[in-house]
Amino acid sequence: MRTPFTLMIFSLAFLLAGIPLSALLPENPGPQGTPQVTVAGIPSGAEACGAEQTLNGAPGLAWATYFGGLDGEYGEAIATDSMGNVYLAGDTESEDIMNTGGHQNTYGGGDRDAFVVKSDASGARLWSTYYGGTGWDYGNSVAIDQEGNLYLAGTTNSSGNIASGGHRNTHAGSNDAFLVKFDAAGVRQWATYYGGSGSDVGTGVAVDKQGNV
Repeated sequence: MRTPFTLMIFSLAFLLAGIPLSALLPENPGPQGTPQVTVAGIPSGAEACGAEQTLNGAPGLAWATYFGGLDGEYGEAIATDSMGNVYLAGDTESEDIMNTGGHQNTYGGGDRDAFVVKSDASGARLWSTYYGGTGWDYGNSVAIDQEGNLYLAGTTNSSGNIASGGHRNTHAGSNDAFLVKFDAAGVRQWATYYGGSGSDVGTGVAVDKQGNV
């Protein structure tokens, strides 16, 4: 079982030489409204990157930020687009994340929801969203096409609030893979289950130049 933690995102132009992350983070927050520069609630020592973990290399921290609530967050995938925007996907047990501008601003229920957060090149949050229903939902992989659309793949056992306008709109049983497309503003375009009566897991997604997924 994974240890819960509050997620920390950091962007490095070059790695810093011998400086603990705990000393760097408060001075270099990613501006997401009011920057989240402290752990939101999980026991001490369980952050995404250990507070005293040392980075080695040449100077140049660009920005860093936490993303999380009072329970556990798990960062599973990250991608960037041609404009330098950063997309983070994962799953969360927190019901108190202040999502704004995305598809689903409130927690779906159950054990956990998937999430996606989009930040610009300076670390400012543009939008974020839960993605899940009343069961458990994992966001495992993310891809961005040339138009800035985002594709999230994952696994769910939620029977509702997942699929719309896609290949399969009903849950087949046990856990199914899912795939969802959002536009650049975080508006859902379509979503689908994929699976049968057994256990099906969505672990990866990719998109080509023609927009095929």
